[in-house]
Amino acid sequence: MWEKTNFNKWSLIMRSSDKFSYLPNHEHHDLLHFVLFYNELPVLVDSGRASYNPIDMHAKSYLPEYHNSIRIDGLGYIPDNKHLYPNNYNYQDSNIVTKIENKTLEILIRTQGFNRIDNKINFTRRILVNQNKIEIIDSSQSLRPHVIDNYFHFHPQVKINKDKNNYSFKINNKYFIFSPVNRNKDKDISYFSNEYGRIEEKFVIHNTDTISKDNEIRHNLEIS
Repeated sequence: MWEKTNFNKWSLIMRSSDKFSYLPNHEHHDLLHFVLFYNELPVLVDSGRASYNPIDMHAKSYLPEYHNSIRIDGLGYIPDNKHLYPNNYNYQDSNIVTKIENKTLEILIRTQGFNRIDNKINFTRRILVNQNKIEIIDSSQSLRPHVIDNYFHFHPQVKINKDKNNYSFKINNKYFIFSPVNRNKDKDISYFSNEYGRIEEKFVIHNTDTISKDNEIRHNLEIS
């Protein structure tokens, strides 16, 4: 279900399959999500799950906003409580393709999960990785504009510095820059757990934009 891809000093962990179960389970809504390492050190992570108790803050950490993922018009690629809906409403035709060309790793994720909002969206996420840069490009095939929320979760050990136009941090004596800056503050998703019952705070970038066929959304992480 998960696989690790190594490219230069970068490592990405993400789904190897787009399949998911229609039955209630502990599965996360993470088709569009990826975990990122540089030189074996964690950079982007998911939130983990410190508790399954519905009254605890981490009870909903299976949802997209607790991952390096998106929502469109407030909705995920599958419903938050998918077991409450018929299978034909939950249905989402998706695929994942990975290839290397011209010294660049390209990961292409396509899903029709957002087509229940607008049947022209046909959402695509492209992750382009080269030696010194990672680019995340989100696109829609619909001419209608839709609100897209992007979430990026940084490991607690990554200490972020805010500049006017970007965020920066340092790993192994290398400086990294993340852009663009358009941040909403979400205290309830800024926690990380790698052990049941234990949480610590992490830095989250939540950017809100408008996506359409004429307006791709790009995020960049590069070594300066």
